[in-house]
Amino acid sequence: MESRINRVWILALAVFAAPAWAQQRDLTVPPTEYFIAFGSYYEGEYRTALRSFQSAARSGVRSTEGVWVDSICYATMIGECFYQMGEPAKALDQYNSALKLSLAHKGWMLRVEFPDVIQPSASVVRNSITWGASQRNTQLARIPDRMSSFQGQMVTEQTIRAGGAIAQPQLYPLNAKEVIRCIALALRRRREIMGPVCPHDPLTAQLVADFATYPTRPNHWSQAWVSCLQGLAYASIGKLEQAVSELNKSLVLAGQYDHDLTSMALLELGKLAFQQGQSQAAAGYFLEATFPAMAFDQYDVMEEALRGGLVVHLVSGQPGPYPPLAPAAVWARRHSRALQAWLLLLAAENRAALGDAAAVTLLGETRQAVGTRDLRSGVLGARFNFVSAQVEFQRGNLAGGSTQLAQSLAFLKGSSHRLYQIGLADAAFVSGAVTQRVADDLYANVLREPTAADWAVDPMETLAVVLTPHPAPLQRWLEAAMGRKDVDKSLEIADRIRRHRFYSSLPLGGRLLSLRWILEAPESLLSQQAVLQRQDLLARYGNYAKLSAQAAAVRKELEPLPLAAQKPEDIRKQTQLFEQLAQTSASQELMLQDLALRREPSEFVFPPLRTVKEIQQSLSEEQLVLAYSVSDRYVLGFALSKNKSSAWQMESPAAVFKQASELLRQMGLVERKTGLDPASLTDEAWKTTAADLLKKLTNNGNPNAWDTYRELIVIPDGPLWYVPFEALQVPGTAGTVPLVSKVQIRYLPTAGLLTMGGSNPKPQAKTLVVTGPMVPGQDKQVTAGAFEAIQRSLDGVARAEDKLPASSHLVAAVCDRLIVLSDLEPSPRGPYGWSPMSLDRGKAGGTLDSWLTLPWQGPAEVVLPGFHTAAETGLKRGANGDEIFFAACGLMASGSRSILLSRWPTAGQSAFDLVREYVQELPFVPAAEAWQRSVQLLRDNPIAPELEPRLSSAGAAVELTAAPPFFWAGYMLVDLGRAPPAAPRAAPPPAAKPVPSDDPPEDAAPPAAAPGKKPKRD
Repeated sequence: MESRINRVWILALAVFAAPAWAQQRDLTVPPTEYFIAFGSYYEGEYRTALRSFQSAARSGVRSTEGVWVDSICYATMIGECFYQMGEPAKALDQYNSALKLSLAHKGWMLRVEFPDVIQPSASVVRNSITWGASQRNTQLARIPDRMSSFQGQMVTEQTIRAGGAIAQPQLYPLNAKEVIRCIALALRRRREIMGPVCPHDPLTAQLVADFATYPTRPNHWSQAWVSCLQGLAYASIGKLEQAVSELNKSLVLAGQYDHDLTSMALLELGKLAFQQGQSQAAAGYFLEATFPAMAFDQYDVMEEALRGGLVVHLVSGQPGPYPPLAPAAVWARRHSRALQAWLLLLAAENRAALGDAAAVTLLGETRQAVGTRDLRSGVLGARFNFVSAQVEFQRGNLAGGSTQLAQSLAFLKGSSHRLYQIGLADAAFVSGAVTQRVADDLYANVLREPTAADWAVDPMETLAVVLTPHPAPLQRWLEAAMGRKDVDKSLEIADRIRRHRFYSSLPLGGRLLSLRWILEAPESLLSQQAVLQRQDLLARYGNYAKLSAQAAAVRKELEPLPLAAQKPEDIRKQTQLFEQLAQTSASQELMLQDLALRREPSEFVFPPLRTVKEIQQSLSEEQLVLAYSVSDRYVLGFALSKNKSSAWQMESPAAVFKQASELLRQMGLVERKTGLDPASLTDEAWKTTAADLLKKLTNNGNPNAWDTYRELIVIPDGPLWYVPFEALQVPGTAGTVPLVSKVQIRYLPTAGLLTMGGSNPKPQAKTLVVTGPMVPGQDKQVTAGAFEAIQRSLDGVARAEDKLPASSHLVAAVCDRLIVLSDLEPSPRGPYGWSPMSLDRGKAGGTLDSWLTLPWQGPAEVVLPGFHTAAETGLKRGANGDEIFFAACGLMASGSRSILLSRWPTAGQSAFDLVREYVQELPFVPAAEAWQRSVQLLRDNPIAPELEPRLSSAGAAVELTAAPPFFWAGYMLVDLGRAPPAAPRAAPPPAAKPVPSDDPPEDAAPPAAAPGKKPKRD
């Protein structure tokens, strides 16, 4: 059988040799121009082919029947060009157009004069197969390229009476094989592009119904073609058993002959088998698909089948390279450069997965085969860059690998099928095409966390999804759950939104972070699945395991050394060990870059994703959770206790945020650099605003319900990060009292973190205090005196004033507690561009994004009273809370379990007193209890304005205490919580626990938190 490319020239010669009338009105369907464009497509010149297909489709003079037949073929191949160029939306439009035409003219096969009997082909093309042997005992069918098709209308008495124009009957030549191939190809690609949305599209149901009755001659071999179309349609709607049955029926004609659709049917059977976990069967189908694909010049099917075989080979853990690739690539060199380039690239990917240096050579051969063809700027080019990045990481070239990876992922953001499916699902819900229940299922599928199967099948596609923010679809998923009044599901989705926001801000969408946690975090923080993944990765990647052991040994040597070494021998040894740790960690990070691009599963451990039931199991009867989700149109509030959950909606988020801004201004937060009049702090107008804001944020909850709880955990969102819940007012017997006097308060960036739990402090915790000016121009002795006070209250304290013994991300790995008495300026370099230790601000290894890298982990307890947020200017310019959210997530992701940071730094003696009282209690009680006690002690203290740099010295003297919230409400404790250690201080018995009412709006609204024990002054 001559190749399709050779047929192009045969057809072209036929046109020149044909009579003049035939050249003027070529009735061949599809026409010669179509196959000429086809040649460009098979050579990888997709833009040239696209222009040719489009031009021929516009300019061809066709018969009535030929118009729609041509349109099917042209639309399909135009779609294929878009598909290979990475434009799924345009491709899908073309495939849909082709399929709609095939349904509108579904009787066309009845008008074709098919041969009654199939004859075997005399072709010996199968003798050239070098990459395997078929296990199917079949022959190739000889089906003519041209068959006569009846067109027009028979003249009968009835038609004469009906009147009107009558088209004279005639026969015209039709390439029925190409028409049926294009219909099948459009069906196949449509399912691939639409993914889980495909079964819910109205056109899919119509395709299933019509192809189930697609007419052809009864008891004829052409029924196998129809069976293939039926099988593909069944697969599109998720009826896999019926799909497998019909596809098997379609494999041969007359019981023994392979035909033009055999390779497609085998390919789809392989995909369905792999989808159902039948790897061995899938491998067989994929290999078998290559033989008829080669015989019928279907190089695109051949490439896709070998790609599927490679995936099965890698996923099932088969040793060595995938055998068919090398000989098939040699064969392809004589037939199609595009096919050769693809197969060489697949071979390079295979070698890269094995860590084989031969991948470099294969990539060079791929580049040579591609040349200047459009292949390099399409889907193949993106995969080439992805494999090249992996190879460069393996060679130790971090910069080169990062550049290649960035180019690949930039292309994928517009070409990813998964990302396109997210948009399709979202559009279906917004347009009302699917119900809320169906939308919930669709969103759960397309917005799923990366599974082991996702990483195994296509890590490149999975990385593109986790790297791309899609907050709008997530928000609408939440709306669908709220519309169904599913409170628990809504809270879980709200947590996904926060988690997704964090991952989208990280390199490789959190993939690197997940690998660091799996490989380096304490097993107590990992799920059972993550522990198993660690064991598997360390067993298979021995070089990384050795580096990890070396880093652990170096850290063990660093442990007994003082943080601020004074002796020359200690300084020398410490410097040497930090250099070793830096080199080992850099080597580990380079290996992680390679691992991140592999088909290795990695659970996204931090922050964990948990169900409401799992969260409730981690709560005690004395804990209440208030979680929020902020959108442009509303604020959702959730209250969660041990046994109950509720939700409510605040319709006017702008009013809530305006009130929060007003509260901050009433507290004295107007301008960061303007001196605050001490007398203005005695005004208590803020209390009314604070009481009203608490009612809004708790759905007018019963104030008495706060007596039910000991601890409140707040999960803020958006501008609610700036709201000082500690200062919100609860009605009491004599006026109102701040919420912090009723309950211990801590914050978390996600609700799933409630299940993680913090660790107890080390008996001999090493504390590092970094000192510097809290405000520009401040005397160094101010913070030096604060350090001395902390040193008297706490054991194992060291100070860093001018420099650190190494980069702060290395120092952070060997200290247990960090206190930074210095101004911490935000950075324009992104959410992780600021320096937590301030001393190495702007230097390599000093920013928070460096803390996220190895060595893992950072200080368990962090105190940052000099942190700045938009709250200190009363939200004058508007803000969304991201600087707090990302700081909290980043520090916790680096290993911190408890973080005290300021919304606005007071930078004076009140801040030093709060910090000292807080840290001296940390070894004995949970952080929330220690903070509550510190605040209660400070509120009674007198304030010396001259020791508070944020206060103005002008104006009349005024007696002032720390009772105004300006001095104590600007701090937030982000803490995982922990149980008291073995010998806790005595505590009073817990208060009675009345069950809060569920009747809205007063009694059942989220119950306000309740007072915990009142810590006593030592």
